[in-house]
Amino acid sequence: MLSGCEELNRQKYIHRDLAARNCLLTEKGPNRVVKIGDFGMARDIYENNYYRKGGRAKLPVRWMPPEAFLDGLFTAKTDVWSFGVVLWEISSFGMLPYFGVDNFDVMGLVTSGGRLDPPNSVPYEVSILPFLLILFSKSCIRKLILTKKVARTNAGI
Repeated sequence: MLSGCEELNRQKYIHRDLAARNCLLTEKGPNRVVKIGDFGMARDIYENNYYRKGGRAKLPVRWMPPEAFLDGLFTAKTDVWSFGVVLWEISSFGMLPYFGVDNFDVMGLVTSGGRLDPPNSVPYEVSILPFLLILFSKSCIRKLILTKKVARTNAGI
């Protein structure tokens, strides 16, 4: 998945809707590969997870970083944030991010510095919390972190 995000970035594309629902596995077992898509029909199923800003395109609120709400800007860094939410989705066994909170409250929470709590399903000793804290940081370094993480993952580090 990280390699796919990096390839989109190299091709000057921004996904803007990176979420577990938009990922497919090629097969079971150790040789599986994650393919990133954008399944427009999924929007009908997840209608309430989107917000229409200014009457234009619907936005995936629960996967968006603060700058997307505040400035309306989407960059490769917003996809890195969304990747962090995907990790959270996976580690929570598919729970909806910010479950029980409506979209407007999610926007307020994220723009005021609130973040997803670590999923209860992840034992502390294998927690992805440190990685998520980096991905959910306000720092402009998120894009660089993604590039370095892809390199380390591909090198087997």
